[in-house]
Amino acid sequence: MFFETVREIMGPFPFNISKERLLIAFLVGIVLASPYLWKSGKAMIRHRSLEQSMIQAATAVYETLFHAGLLSIPLSENRILTEGGESVSCSLEKGSIHEQTVFLKAMQELLDPIENPRYLLVRRSKLLFMKRWDFHSVPEEIGRKKEVAEVFLKQWNHHVDHADLTYTRTPEGRKELLVARLAAMSAIFQEKSERLSVWR
Repeated sequence: MFFETVREIMGPFPFNISKERLLIAFLVGIVLASPYLWKSGKAMIRHRSLEQSMIQAATAVYETLFHAGLLSIPLSENRILTEGGESVSCSLEKGSIHEQTVFLKAMQELLDPIENPRYLLVRRSKLLFMKRWDFHSVPEEIGRKKEVAEVFLKQWNHHVDHADLTYTRTPEGRKELLVARLAAMSAIFQEKSERLSVWR
């Protein structure tokens, strides 16, 4: 569509193209491409990819689960493994099958589209003239107790980025949850993470 429009404006391509016609063609191209540029730009500007922060986010999850007694090995004696490519995978070097499952389930809930968590992590910031909101579900095992959810917030602020904790079982919290469902990064792409059981 873009090249057909340019051809109609410019006519047959001569050897010497006037600056005015070249400028018009460029502006038409920008207008036609703007919906696609805006969609991709919105995802890039409003939301820093959580995949780029996988280790930091996984560290916050691990430390909180260890604090809650759900993991038995301190992180100093274990290692979080990630593999990149078209998708990013995350696993633990050590741990029982049950502990691996608890950790991976928590990571899946953190990464998946927001549904109905008890607590939300909310990051608010500004980039030039644009406001940024970033929402993540607090995993179920972590969100069962307020004290553990607050430990997760502390770990997240230390390892990932500053955020606030929102309890979603109040009228104000329900409103925040609705906003999160619409604005979260996961709602843009509508893709879910996948938890795999792999023998290594």
